[in-house]
Amino acid sequence: MNNTSFHSKINKSVLILSDFFTLCLSIFMAYYISTPDDFSLDMDQFIDSIIRLNLFLFTGIGVIFWIWVNYRHYAYRKPFWDELRDIYLTLFIASLINLALLVFIKNNFDILTWLYVWLNAVIFFPVSRILIKKMLRMCGTWDLNCVLIGDEKEALYGYKAISSEADLGYKITAILTQTTEGNFWKENGVNLITEQQLIGNLENYHKIFIALKHNQNELVESWVKKLSKLKFRNISVIPPLRGIGLYGTDVSHFFGYETIILRIQNNLAKRSSRFIKRIVDILLSSILLIILSPLFVYLILTIRKDGGEAIYIQKRVGRNGKIFPCYKFRTMRVDSYKILRNLLRENKKIRDEWNQNFKLKDDPRITPIGKFLRKTSLDELPQLWNVFCGDMSLVGPRPIIRQELKFYADDLAYYYMVRPGLSGLWQVSGRSDTDYETRVYLDSWYVKNWSFWNDIIILAKTVRVVLMGKGAY
Repeated sequence: MNNTSFHSKINKSVLILSDFFTLCLSIFMAYYISTPDDFSLDMDQFIDSIIRLNLFLFTGIGVIFWIWVNYRHYAYRKPFWDELRDIYLTLFIASLINLALLVFIKNNFDILTWLYVWLNAVIFFPVSRILIKKMLRMCGTWDLNCVLIGDEKEALYGYKAISSEADLGYKITAILTQTTEGNFWKENGVNLITEQQLIGNLENYHKIFIALKHNQNELVESWVKKLSKLKFRNISVIPPLRGIGLYGTDVSHFFGYETIILRIQNNLAKRSSRFIKRIVDILLSSILLIILSPLFVYLILTIRKDGGEAIYIQKRVGRNGKIFPCYKFRTMRVDSYKILRNLLRENKKIRDEWNQNFKLKDDPRITPIGKFLRKTSLDELPQLWNVFCGDMSLVGPRPIIRQELKFYADDLAYYYMVRPGLSGLWQVSGRSDTDYETRVYLDSWYVKNWSFWNDIIILAKTVRVVLMGKGAY
């Protein structure tokens, strides 16, 4: 047995045991919190408690089995958010089954114990996974040496995608390509190798990624055949499918044919999806407006100290091209228009920056309180009213002005399909530190790959980005 196979068995065993231990911990903590005196009860009550405990343990074993067989977490690796979605869906279904069993077997079961068990599991399960993977990485068993084969452009794109999910443990240590980007690969610790070097040292690599262009199918087939003859079975092909919404696609296979069909899920075309998204916007925005009302009053009084209005209104382009008033706390001086006009007339560097981004990184128009508001993104809080009124959504593309429409070109149709967002994929991917082409790409990706789960991910990431203040100016 080679080291890679041995490490794989260690990883699988540790993950299974840690998941089971996490569920047991969730159960026993719930028992301790809700029924600390269970074991001082009379015999009948004690037996009832043991029956409930066994039902929880039985359901916990079912969770492990389902994750193992259906999602194959212990054999294959998934990106963090996909793995988390699988875990939460499994826990949700298991909790309902567990509730049904408790109701069927016991007439006087403790609903609080049931609730604590599954709330604990929702918190402990992902935390445990993260910590265990970090521990395995420190022990040297998690990270796997991988090779990337491909056309230079496709290989670079594939490398960035794989590297963006560090928890996968796929460490690209070698690349086989015709490249002019030698310095990039060298700086990132990736060795440029030849076909002979790959075949001669195949036992040193756990996985091979093949990322070739759409007209290189024969080359992909040749590599797969060659690696199969050498009994190398851990191969993944990265197909050139950029521009297509792939999230949640279904794959169909035809018996006897080397053909697959990808069923594209255009989720935002469904009325039910749009209805759910709108209901969530109304509920969350109304709750936040009520909770944050004292902060609104404080900021309004502070901003108005210079004699200007507290709320700044700018016309933005919304869904279906509709123009709407976008509200923000004013962060600039009252005479900001004159200052900008003079800057654009006198400074070519500032003029070029403005024409490219419609923003200035070191903007002399911003007030002291305005710098704080922008850094913390509190200046955008009034847009909660836009969300409540239906002009915007909690999550969506960045709201743009008319002058920016030209930058979207063919992707403008995607922008028009949804309401702009208070937060969005651009906002959690570097914000103002990203170039405009990347902004357009991220906005289009969001629309093409929309799902309620993706909105949850973006909102979760928004909290982290706002606290760090990265890319905000």
